[in-house]
Amino acid sequence: MRHYKIFRSIFLLLAISFIIGSCISNNPTKEIAQELPVSETVFEVSLPEKLKNGEIVYLEILDEVTGIALNPTRYEMQSKDDLTLFVRIPIINGSFVKYRYVKRSEIDVIEFCSDGTQVYYRSYMVNRPSVAKDIVSSWANEGTALPVGEISGFIYDAKTNLPIPEIFISVNGITTSSAHDGFYQIQNIPAGEHNLVAYHPDGLYKPFQQGAVIANNALTPASFGMESAKMVKITFNVEVPENTVQGAPLRLIGNFYSLGNVYTENNGRTSIIPSRSPLLDNMGNGKYSIALNLPSGADLRYKFSLGDGFVNAEYSTDGNFRTRQLIVPEKDRAIFNLVESWSSKNISPITFKVTSPSNTPAGDYVSIQFNPFVWLSPVQMWKSGENQWMYTLYSPFEFLDQSQFRFCRNDQCGYADDALTAGFDANGYILDLSSADKTRRIEYKVENWVGLNNISYEIEKSSKSINNNNFIKSMEFTNDYDSKWLPYLDWGFIDAAISGANNIVFSPSWVIGNDEHPTAEFIQGINPYHQDISKIYNYAQDAGLTFSLYPKLMFFDRTSDDYYSNASLSYNWWLEWFSQYERFILNYANFAQKNEIEVFIFGGESILPALPHGKLSNGNPSNTPYNFPDKWNDLTEKVRGEFSGKIIFSIPSYIAEDIDYEFLTQVDAIMIENASALTSSSLPSIDELKYRFAQILDQSIHKIYARFQKPIIIGIKYPSMDGSASDCINYGASCLDLTESTSTGIIPIDLEEQADIYTAILDTIIDRSWITGVISQGYYPAVTVMDSSNSTRGKPAMDVLSYYFNEVIR
Repeated sequence: MRHYKIFRSIFLLLAISFIIGSCISNNPTKEIAQELPVSETVFEVSLPEKLKNGEIVYLEILDEVTGIALNPTRYEMQSKDDLTLFVRIPIINGSFVKYRYVKRSEIDVIEFCSDGTQVYYRSYMVNRPSVAKDIVSSWANEGTALPVGEISGFIYDAKTNLPIPEIFISVNGITTSSAHDGFYQIQNIPAGEHNLVAYHPDGLYKPFQQGAVIANNALTPASFGMESAKMVKITFNVEVPENTVQGAPLRLIGNFYSLGNVYTENNGRTSIIPSRSPLLDNMGNGKYSIALNLPSGADLRYKFSLGDGFVNAEYSTDGNFRTRQLIVPEKDRAIFNLVESWSSKNISPITFKVTSPSNTPAGDYVSIQFNPFVWLSPVQMWKSGENQWMYTLYSPFEFLDQSQFRFCRNDQCGYADDALTAGFDANGYILDLSSADKTRRIEYKVENWVGLNNISYEIEKSSKSINNNNFIKSMEFTNDYDSKWLPYLDWGFIDAAISGANNIVFSPSWVIGNDEHPTAEFIQGINPYHQDISKIYNYAQDAGLTFSLYPKLMFFDRTSDDYYSNASLSYNWWLEWFSQYERFILNYANFAQKNEIEVFIFGGESILPALPHGKLSNGNPSNTPYNFPDKWNDLTEKVRGEFSGKIIFSIPSYIAEDIDYEFLTQVDAIMIENASALTSSSLPSIDELKYRFAQILDQSIHKIYARFQKPIIIGIKYPSMDGSASDCINYGASCLDLTESTSTGIIPIDLEEQADIYTAILDTIIDRSWITGVISQGYYPAVTVMDSSNSTRGKPAMDVLSYYFNEVIR
């Protein structure tokens, strides 16, 4: 809540401008407003407690395109009785409204859900005069004492009856997503009358809305069909102001996923990632154009921008942010839009001119990031020459004067930074308008990028070789997927292919939560959408690489050890956990089959306590039920029923010699993930590392091969930090734990030690024919940084991989 006072000032200064920007005209120099009927909509809300003297509750209609916290319209609510308030608002028919409730007392307080999380927004579809009934669970993050229930059901295509995945379902400000089988579930809903809204993030299905009555401690069933939307071609022809930099890239930013909206809070409490928004074609003479396939009848909110929804976005002539609204017509149309201004005030723009270091990778973009109250989403600069970048800033100077700015690569600010402003919470340079010279130009030279040092490493040549065209040579992406990756992945795939890799492993995730009653669910903006995975798969295909899907549970704000140690681990708890995990795994097995993905991997270290006769990290039994061997057998059979490709189960090396899981007879290969200590020395030789890893292979891992007669694939996940070969024995925690810790920076980076480990492991496996693949785990695909992580990209360890993948393993 530390930013509320700042946001409050923004609320008071800005007014929303939902200008209806659609125009169908023979004269392409004038906008014609779309004429649509308006319905009176009543929003009625029940409060958890009576208001105190002086307290006011507002209905806050949000501008998702400018920024959830940046440009709302507030309506003061009237009292119906002590605990019920209402407000009447005329709204255009076809509007899909995003809103929430805010209480003003000493500070502005946004409402909270029953589980103590803040309401991001509620949703309501307006088609006729109606009443939207809501319940505020709490004004604090402590949860609620109100009686609660839950709702669940299946969502299917109304025409084909097939289940629809990744439909968002919202009830009382709580949102979830449907799985591959169309199933959804929302818990902790206050008992009472609510509105259920379901919608597709790109509008591919018509929104569904109905009332829902929730009873205390009861389940409300709600299954329903949704109609697919008719797609139409809308061509946007745009004219920009005369002071627009010639050739500047112009984007259409909107409230659909394909238009940059990732439906969650990013930097600066905005949901737009500008580099994901489509670029318009520059037609010359200040004119731009783009044709989009859009769902007929959908409520499109959009704007044109030289930055994001807040920085360098269009304004109306009255000085307000301009967010346009278009109820998408039923037929293909051409629309003319005129950008009236890029700024709210008559202040001359400022041009940043940046020189990047000569070792900046050829495929990288330089991004600029501003901090008026927090660091906002980075914005791509415009390339003006070899290692030359520029960006002309037009607005909003009322917030950016005396703000901070900094530079990074590929939007990865906080990770791939200018060395002088490195880190997620680093201070930047001050933008002082009063001291800007008459040229309105800021010139800056980046002397060094973080993690782009030139390191020489002499590769130890091998006398061995393998001739096996089927040998898996893979790079597994780091688990921490970020929506900002997607525009910058092409060079990550190219680098992997050049290194000799023939496969990419990607790990989609759901968040596992609720210690008392386990739940695994897709959370928008945190877990990758199916369409992102499909695009990543296409990148792999374009690079000539096969693709593996390895779903992993995400524990969000805790470790897997913390999760299991705080859970009841009762018989019923484990049955519910397994049910949730099964839904998660089958969701992606189904996706892999539908998309003709070659390999499916499941298992991994985070689910070890759930395996038959499982143990916690402290060695104590995890109390899994007696029937879990049958459960895992059944799950493996179900995976085989969903997916016809190659199936791999993964386990860590330190339990290899103890396992005897019958279900492993049903998989095609077993992956052994290696991060264990290979030495106790602080300066081990490569020969010493080879000797120890050979012991691990022959005395432990080979037992798995001998027992199950399945090909073995070796996973390597050693970070490039001092002590990696000893699993950071001198630092009081495992290396992998330290890579996720905020204290990692105190441990020196050691690129050579990581390369030595890779040399030892790769050379040791070559003459063991029962090993049929190697997976380098933790590859960072969006940008090259020589940091302390597991990633090998751009590091000496990748040179070692390239040597073995290209020259030794053929």
